[in-house]
This record gives sequence, structure tokens and C-alpha cells, in this order.
Amino acid sequence: NVNLGSNTLSGTIGDTDWKPLSMERLDLSRNELNGTIPVSIEVLTNLVELDFAQNELTGSLPSQIFNLKRLSK
Repeated sequence: NVNLGSNTLSGTIGDTDWKPLSMERLDLSRNELNGTIPVSIEVLTNLVELDFAQNELTGSLPSQIFNLKRLSK
């Protein structure tokens, strides 16, 4: 689990090599992130919860996010 919520992070998320692939929860809420959610998030196949709330993200969700079969939140 990675909880970086409420850490005043800013900038873009970036298209990165996400590790660990076994991550089940990713919380980046309540920061100052902008830009779009990267397509590379699709490698986090074990994600159950993903939270980008209360940021300044733009654009649509990448269609690859719908390939995350375990994602429920």
C-alpha cells in the first residue's frame, strides 16, 4: 500500500515504471497534482483502491484503467 495523500505533492504524475506491481492501494488524494493519469498505471494489476481525489488533474481516464479487474474504488 502507498499512501501519499495530503502531502502537498505538486506537478505531473508522469509516465513511469510503477513498482511494486503487487501494490493493492494507491492514495495520491488531496495534493496539487496536475496533468493526466498516465497510461502506464495499467501495470498495477493488483490495485483494489485508487484515489486521485482533490487534485488538479485534467483529461479523461486512460482506457487502460478499465483493464484493472480488481479495482473497486
